[in-house]
Amino acid sequence: MTPLPRDRSSRPVKRGLDLGSLHRFFLRLLPREASRSYESSEKEAPPDTAPVLAPSRNEISGILEAHREWVESGTEAGSRAELGGCNLEGADLSDAFLKRAVLTGANLRMANLKKTNFQGAELSGADLGGADLEGAWMMGADLKGANLEGVNLEGAMLRAGKFQGACLKGARLARANLQGARLDNADLTGADLEGANLTRATLEGARGI
Repeated sequence: MTPLPRDRSSRPVKRGLDLGSLHRFFLRLLPREASRSYESSEKEAPPDTAPVLAPSRNEISGILEAHREWVESGTEAGSRAELGGCNLEGADLSDAFLKRAVLTGANLRMANLKKTNFQGAELSGADLGGADLEGAWMMGADLKGANLEGVNLEGAMLRAGKFQGACLKGARLARANLQGARLDNADLTGADLEGANLTRATLEGARGI
């Protein structure tokens, strides 16, 4: 019986190299040292170091020193204090220089912040419940949505401060300078405002007034 002619169209099609084969082929072409270097670069990079959320007293001291240098040098030296989300509950930061520092969402409950300089600082969403801020300098500070329940802000400089949506229940604000402050939608229930300067302050939607 005469064999049938082979159908050329039925010949198997050669498949391309898979990525793994290409990778191994490429490595064989490289010199040994270059191959090792390439393989090491392919390894997964180690995870970033987790930020310090509860800095020690010495760490805080170093951060404050570098921050003062950053401000006084016009940001040319030192480094900005980045303390957002840090746990600073009960910390003694009285007289500290934190002008333009970042403390967004930080825990500053019951902290000693007497005469602390927070001018232009970012404190939105921070928890300062029960903190002592007597005589603090907070002109232009951003405290939107912050918890300031029961804080002592007697005689504090709060001019042009941003307190929109902040909780100031039971806050002691006697003789505080709140000129031009934004207190829209803030809760001032039970707050002591005796002798406070509220010239040009905005209080739209504020409660407890």
